[in-house]
Amino acid sequence: MGKGKAQVRIIKEQRTAPIEKADTSVQLTTSEAYNAGDWITPVNDMRGLRQMVKHSTILPQCIRAYKNNIAGFGIGIRYVEDVEETPEMAAEFKRAEEIVELLNTEQDTKEVFEDVIEARETYGIAYLEVIRNLAGEVVQIEFIKETPSVSKTKPLDPYIPSIYYHHGQQVERKKRYCKYKQEVGGKTVYFKEFGDPRIMDRRDGLYLQEGKSIDLDNQANEIMEFAIGGGAVDRAGTRCGRKPPGRGTEQQLFCQRAAYSADDYSQKRHPYGRKLCKASKLHERHQGGSRATRFYPS
Repeated sequence: MGKGKAQVRIIKEQRTAPIEKADTSVQLTTSEAYNAGDWITPVNDMRGLRQMVKHSTILPQCIRAYKNNIAGFGIGIRYVEDVEETPEMAAEFKRAEEIVELLNTEQDTKEVFEDVIEARETYGIAYLEVIRNLAGEVVQIEFIKETPSVSKTKPLDPYIPSIYYHHGQQVERKKRYCKYKQEVGGKTVYFKEFGDPRIMDRRDGLYLQEGKSIDLDNQANEIMEFAIGGGAVDRAGTRCGRKPPGRGTEQQLFCQRAAYSADDYSQKRHPYGRKLCKASKLHERHQGGSRATRFYPS
């Protein structure tokens, strides 16, 4: 008898690609619907807002009240907890006082933030130019007087890894940063968003590519913006939410806890709380610290 032929069928294992989840926000914003490019156009002519305030019978005195009640009391340093002072706490306390006093040498620090409040209440947004030294430490802030001359982009790709501090612990998150530019008299200078770790050329707004170099004089400074609305849409169409206490970048964390008047006009009761505090007491590369100090009106 002949032997039967057996049919063998080989089935290869089919390997599927691992399922991955996006590790960044993928939501869309309304700014993408009405802006043709990256640069955002304000809905209203901002110079007209200045004239509206100028000819108003009530707005100027309301703005003066804001300036007096928020920044007018000055900025001082107080300990968060009533504990015995250690040498480390004393050193941090002294350093914090020096930072506040030297943020601007041409005017008192509180006067800088009075200007910020006036511009914010007039235009809906205000800007501070943040200047660092070679070590990356914040050493100076300058109020940008010509607010309408500044424009910004929507948050731009790619996402950049950024270090945040949560109660002294380092946490890495990815964030998209904006670009800023100021145009006056046919001249343009570019800025990067506060906290952006990349190096930018202030002449053309391009980031430094790997293997390239740029003169220190041509490196862009940073801008910190103060837009009306905590979690609301600002004049540029982007969101400007507030950070919970104890969270933020290393520069923000040092100064998130604040109160702004003699009767403890605290950040929970006033819309300027965290936003104004975040910039008014910038710390150089603060590494979480002992959480020994707290800011109060002087």
